[in-house]
Amino acid sequence: ETSIRRRFTCINFIDEDTASFVSTPAIGDDGTIYVGCSFGHFHAIDSTGVQKAKFIIDPEDEEPKFISSPAIGADGTIYVGAEDSLFAFNSNLVVVWRFATGGEVISSPAIGADGTVYVLSDDGYLYAVSNQGQMLWQARVSISGGYSSPAIGLDGSIYIGSDNGYLFCFRSNGSEKWNYYAGSAIYSSPALDRDGRVYFGTDDRGLFCIDSAGTLVWRYPISTATSSPVLDNSGNVYFGTENGELICLYSYGSERWVFSTAGSSAATPAVRQDGVIYFRTSFGSDDSLFAINPDGTRRWAVGLGSSGIDEPPPSPTIANNGTVFISGGDAFYGFVGTSGGPASSPWPMFRRDAKHTGRLQ
Repeated sequence: ETSIRRRFTCINFIDEDTASFVSTPAIGDDGTIYVGCSFGHFHAIDSTGVQKAKFIIDPEDEEPKFISSPAIGADGTIYVGAEDSLFAFNSNLVVVWRFATGGEVISSPAIGADGTVYVLSDDGYLYAVSNQGQMLWQARVSISGGYSSPAIGLDGSIYIGSDNGYLFCFRSNGSEKWNYYAGSAIYSSPALDRDGRVYFGTDDRGLFCIDSAGTLVWRYPISTATSSPVLDNSGNVYFGTENGELICLYSYGSERWVFSTAGSSAATPAVRQDGVIYFRTSFGSDDSLFAINPDGTRRWAVGLGSSGIDEPPPSPTIANNGTVFISGGDAFYGFVGTSGGPASSPWPMFRRDAKHTGRLQ
């Protein structure tokens, strides 16, 4: 299962530097993979690993980075944040529109059932933007934004964490439904289940489970629960820590097992249909992708090189055919999948599905 099916690199031919891939890939219905890199390039890669299209923010400037992970709408439009904007691309990576916010966009967008796109900016506002690029509303969630990306519930409610310790729930019209104070910065993106519960990690107060009314169900007390949580078919909850641990909790919040590595800065895990968990951690100058058995034992590991960024490392995305895609240090990888696609749980991986809609369905 560790054999590399595809390997894609991006080279600046002026000085022959190789880019780091710093966003989590999204996959379209036709198998096209969309991912950004540290050169400010946004790539469309076909199912064989060949580049179909590329968008460059500024050919003279290598500072812009696509850290935001793309989301793909029902009509195939691709949405992603970079610099101070939310971009909308067609499948050929031609810009359909560009919506400017008041700060950098490193959070990943979510797409509502009606096509509305929600994204958090570093100006501290959550924006609701129509699929035509017009702002519908904005809501203040923090002073300086953060890494948390919005999640959308079955009723259209939008959940977002803030760096000042609040989890917000907004109605689809932008009015605040409730907020919950967790007491610590929320860099994690919320995960949702079909019973209305919301799961999210905090900087130093652990992982929280909140009900649909904004009331605490349980809290697992551990520091540095900065990875976003995911769920398996049995309702077990998985998340990574800055100490390189993958922690599995029962649905009621008790610890099931802990898998420890020598790494740090754990990315959001991904759970496949047979219960195996893909888990990425940083090891200084080298990152690794682990496959963990459902009982918490190691199945295999493979090196990826360094992600080259200070932000949480990119997360694995499981395609419907079981292939695992992940941004590596100086390359983008696809690994052969032989055991089915993502788990059929409510929230099996970062941004819920391979299109990264961030919406419970």
